[in-house]
Amino acid sequence: MARPGIAGLVVLAALALAAPASASTPTSPAGTVYTGPVKAVSAAQHVLIHTKGGTTVTCETSSFDWSIESHGPSATTKGSVTNLTFGSCGTTTVSVLKAGTVEVHQGPEGFSYETVTWSGLEITVATPFSPDCKYFFQQPTSILIGAVTPSSVLGTTAVFHLDTDKIPVGNSIFCPEWIEFTGGYTITTPDYLAFD
Repeated sequence: MARPGIAGLVVLAALALAAPASASTPTSPAGTVYTGPVKAVSAAQHVLIHTKGGTTVTCETSSFDWSIESHGPSATTKGSVTNLTFGSCGTTTVSVLKAGTVEVHQGPEGFSYETVTWSGLEITVATPFSPDCKYFFQQPTSILIGAVTPSSVLGTTAVFHLDTDKIPVGNSIFCPEWIEFTGGYTITTPDYLAFD
């Protein structure tokens, strides 16, 4: 199956969002429904925060964990983010006020990715030169945040590709108008994760 680069994920996931949400069932091991926690840690390329003004902040560590609360033949895989951290970001501090909810949609036919959306996130980004800048999108609004390459494709642990839409500022004219996140995570729990 086709496996596009990160830049192509935005187009593919946008196509998926334009269509009705497609059902998905998490499995681990293959063929066995999985309803436990999903835990991911940032990969070697770290997590990057991009601003409208052209500034890029590198966070050397990040964790992204969530619980599975719904799935099945008539529901997407969906759950609350239980742990979200960004560390070693230089002189920038990223604080998570609300971690929100993630939802996994079946990817476009013929591609080996599952698309992921996020709702209810609220964070602050503080630098020595700016106040605490708050960025958020409230539920039920959701945004594209990237895609998962499942273990059934990779033959090993699943990978989460982070490549978000613009997240708008909500509190100050002295803050960048929006931020975006890019990066990669290895899903460490469960060791095998796929979506049927």
